[in-house]
Amino acid sequence: MRLLRDLDPALDMDFHVSDGFDHQYDITFTYAGWEKYARHRATADWLEQRFDPVVRDDLRRAGHIPGVYPSAVDAHDPAKGIRFSPEGPRYSTGYGDFIGVPTVLV
Repeated sequence: MRLLRDLDPALDMDFHVSDGFDHQYDITFTYAGWEKYARHRATADWLEQRFDPVVRDDLRRAGHIPGVYPSAVDAHDPAKGIRFSPEGPRYSTGYGDFIGVPTVLV
């Protein structure tokens, strides 16, 4: 959080891969927000209402299939399914939300 405060970015993007899923989406992203799950409502509202629709439309026009970043319910048992959840301040999206910096995990 100190680094984000010092850099004071307009938007923080966290790009990385996980040991992931094989699914229909070729790009996924998530951010804090999702209705009540945001510490800074104005940041979450901007991500949900301004950022998300424009980025999804641009990605589709470029031939991509965007989706929400999924997590396994149980990494050892895929049959238990997936979950979609904004993470808390343990992860990049939560760090940004904690101090009001829009942060997107791609």
